[in-house]
Amino acid sequence: MTKRSAFTLVELLVVICILAVLAALTLPGIRTALARANSAKCQSNLRQIGIAMNGYLNEHEQVYPSAMGKNGETTPWMWRLQPYTSMPANAMGFAPLPRAAGIFLCPEFHPPGREVAYGLNASMDPSYSFPTWNFRVLNVPAISTFLVVEMAVNTELFSPASNGDVARRHPQKSANFLFVDGHVENISAEVPRTDTRWFRQ
Repeated sequence: MTKRSAFTLVELLVVICILAVLAALTLPGIRTALARANSAKCQSNLRQIGIAMNGYLNEHEQVYPSAMGKNGETTPWMWRLQPYTSMPANAMGFAPLPRAAGIFLCPEFHPPGREVAYGLNASMDPSYSFPTWNFRVLNVPAISTFLVVEMAVNTELFSPASNGDVARRHPQKSANFLFVDGHVENISAEVPRTDTRWFRQ
């Protein structure tokens, strides 16, 4: 009897078909697991931003950063937090944000020509539209107010009037929100612009 030394073409095609079926069955699960992992990483980023914000508050009389600097020049809030993060100073000011921006980049953020992944709630910024408010920590309802939101547009501030600007990058079209007390929530439902969580008071 002659010993067969190789697979036949039919056998190779059967093996290829089996591998293709297995790949088709496992890829959706892999994508789902990766998406969940990226959402968890994003939530970790927001928690670290919350820690950096606390560092800033402790050195600035418990007053939240605004988007405007001295003499009216624009200074995004994330650059004000840079000393309290691992982001190198030379990563500041680039568009799009370099990967060195670290916690300021969501893993699901794909920034062709864009520089902002997270936006500060505009109602927390006295330079934006509410200059008479006193934005000290003690005057903010800690658990119930959004602080930082995932952005779908290229701006460092999030206005409650433009709820469509929330980036829903995560499973079930959800977005991650950092609250002023430092906790993070994943929210899949639309948040109406009239929702009191947008506002300081």
